[in-house]
Amino acid sequence: MQLTRLKENLTIRRIVFIGFMGCGKTTISEEIQKYINEPLYNIDKIIQLQEQRTISDIFFHRGEKFFRDTEEKIISSLTMNSTGIIDCGGGAVEREVNMRHLGTWGEVFWLDCPLEIIQKRVENSDRPLLQNKGHKELKDFYLRRNQLYKKYSKHRIDSSREIQIIINNIMEILSKG
Repeated sequence: MQLTRLKENLTIRRIVFIGFMGCGKTTISEEIQKYINEPLYNIDKIIQLQEQRTISDIFFHRGEKFFRDTEEKIISSLTMNSTGIIDCGGGAVEREVNMRHLGTWGEVFWLDCPLEIIQKRVENSDRPLLQNKGHKELKDFYLRRNQLYKKYSKHRIDSSREIQIIINNIMEILSKG
């Protein structure tokens, strides 16, 4: 089915993207927004604007607990809106309350990508949760988080594929309701 036709038949207008850092949540959510014309809420960007700091600075100066508390408040607030796309940071799944809000509010998509591809995508980033992690620690962290993504998602999407294939897959799901 063509994307134009899928766009006309959308029944789902509340979309949540979760997944490990570097899996493509922001890229995919921005592309999906072009097709469905709903507001896009990037949790990490909202926190950075609110705090006037980068994520790394927030973790360094205020700590992960402060970041997660802020993330939780924003998710709680956003899930009061009627429609939209929520692009979650990779750690939103760490708090069950976040996932309860998000799962009740919208359709949760897990963008799943192999660790080897993620490592290539984020190798030059300053992501705070990658700092000082060896390969085994990173793999354990990835596997633990994947269990949470699996638990809380309704749809698993392979985000290692070409972007247009991913978009078509998601749009097809959205049109079926």
